[in-house]
Amino acid sequence: MITRFTTFPLFALAFLNFTTPCLAQSNTDILKKIIQTRQLAQQIKIDGNSADWKGIAQFPDKPKDARGSASTDITHAAVAPLDDAILIMIKTRRRPLKKNHLYRINLDFTDDQRADVQIALSARGTHAVWPQHLRKNPTYEYMRDTPAKFGDCIEARISYKKLAAVLPLNLAKKLIAPTHEKRAWMRIRPLVLHNNAKNATDWGPAAASFILTKHKLDLDGPQPMKPPGPPAPILLPLKGQWYISQGANGQHTHRNTWAYDLIIVNEALMPADRRITTKNAQHYCFDKPVIAAEHATVLRASDTAEDLPPHIRNRGGANYLYLRTKSNVGIALMHLKQNSITVKQGDQIKPGQTIAAIGNSGASNGPHLHIAVNHQGRHSPLLLKNIRVSLNPTKDDPWARNLKSWSPREGFFVETLPLKPKP
Repeated sequence: MITRFTTFPLFALAFLNFTTPCLAQSNTDILKKIIQTRQLAQQIKIDGNSADWKGIAQFPDKPKDARGSASTDITHAAVAPLDDAILIMIKTRRRPLKKNHLYRINLDFTDDQRADVQIALSARGTHAVWPQHLRKNPTYEYMRDTPAKFGDCIEARISYKKLAAVLPLNLAKKLIAPTHEKRAWMRIRPLVLHNNAKNATDWGPAAASFILTKHKLDLDGPQPMKPPGPPAPILLPLKGQWYISQGANGQHTHRNTWAYDLIIVNEALMPADRRITTKNAQHYCFDKPVIAAEHATVLRASDTAEDLPPHIRNRGGANYLYLRTKSNVGIALMHLKQNSITVKQGDQIKPGQTIAAIGNSGASNGPHLHIAVNHQGRHSPLLLKNIRVSLNPTKDDPWARNLKSWSPREGFFVETLPLKPKP
């Protein structure tokens, strides 16, 4: 059962604080909330004063996790993408420094969930922009006369047209396309990077929002390729919240394949406490249990392959489990931890049973779970049942949806909803 989101009048919305747990929402509720939040966002003034962001979700960072001064320790981030511009707000532990290009924003607005551009903010409104991954050795361009203010917080209003003017054509087209043709949401990741420094002194929290528009959006967007048939419904074989780091037909792997990679990340979308890791155990998802989400038969199992350190790809085979559910869906679970599989071929497994652990075996850059399904004799899109779908890695994400079923897309968070007790 889905609890309906209560519709608030505008004067009441202005006093809402989204740091408190949100009501469960459906797709319809989210579309209503987009309109309501848009009214609040249109009242924001770019003046360096965070008071008018009340009612817009502000996502917190870990306290005192930065190297350097309190002025470069990001504590909160918020984003409000409108039809023609994206509004950004960053808070620091002490008043931010009025230093050009110290505070930066990684902006993700395309189907590939990595950052598309990095924007180095300037108090004078002349920002530097780098395409992040669509050019080799990218050079920066200047985006001029774009409002930004440094006061008790950092605020900026980035016009899509002005940003598109300094971007490669393939990125610019996606940014200035009609709203209904864009991906329905945007995400920022703030950071602090001193000039000529190789590593950030602080990564702030990721903040994502659906585009605040009057138009009705397809919240998930189209499938990355034409499905060969109906999707295969299964329950997520993992406990807790997981991030879809790669979806089907991805930019790097999964080309022309219905497969999905899941990891655990922190508030800054990092898979580990350290930016550069050398040990699998530093990753949040390593050794986490893989469970049997429903009744199934073990078709094949192998867990003899070694788990190599992160970023060292093993050309050998990965440890795996192949299962067949009672509804005749085949499930492949790969990159499992060496010697972690607790079942064997022919075993009948029950819901809730631990059957393996997350590892880093085979051709893998880091610990994760690779899931692919087979339905009606062919590889198929996955359809997760009884699932909570979020844009942000928080329990009280205002854009979370509780859905009976959902076909995964890259860049979302997922978690199985608790089953209702039988009367």
